[in-house]
Amino acid sequence: MDGKIIKYNGKKYVYLGNAHEIFGAGKDRKISKTLYFRCVKCGYVMNGNLDKTDICTCGKLKKEAEGRLSSSLGDDSIEVYKKG
Repeated sequence: MDGKIIKYNGKKYVYLGNAHEIFGAGKDRKISKTLYFRCVKCGYVMNGNLDKTDICTCGKLKKEAEGRLSSSLGDDSIEVYKKG
């Protein structure tokens, strides 16, 4: 599935993997504004900007300004992208 491209709000994003694949289990997530995260339930895409807290439309995927990224659906449900 690597290399999959999605469009969201008129922009293209290239799939890198899920959070578990990218960050590994039990490791600190090195999120940054160059990464984007997509909720598999509602499709919402959020930026990894550490200056902003964000939550997806359905409330399953959350990002806190301090860098904590979590999903009530589990790490495998967080898709990681970069702008394409």
